[in-house]
Amino acid sequence: MATHSSAVNDLAWSHQHGAVFACTNESFLEIWDLEHSTLDPVHVETVCVDTTMSVVLFTEESDTLMVGDSGGSVYVYAMKNFPSVGTSAEEATKLTSVLASCLSSQLPT
Repeated sequence: MATHSSAVNDLAWSHQHGAVFACTNESFLEIWDLEHSTLDPVHVETVCVDTTMSVVLFTEESDTLMVGDSGGSVYVYAMKNFPSVGTSAEEATKLTSVLASCLSSQLPT
């Protein structure tokens, strides 16, 4: 899966899934699940080729994602096929585990 090399305009962490975040990049929305891959997003969506995606936000109580563009439009996505949500502590542990694994592979022994 190819990613883009331009600047990230916005980034938002999921309130439901500790290792999931989304970012806007050019006219694209990228959804990342760090438990799945730290190098590639799990999904890239071309939202609108005529404008720049400028804002991304996860809602606090559901798996809904909102994206705004430079033209003033707002797009709403219902996130599907994500793993079940654990407790806040379990989700924090997932993220900590992913980050520790990434760091340990990068640091000299």
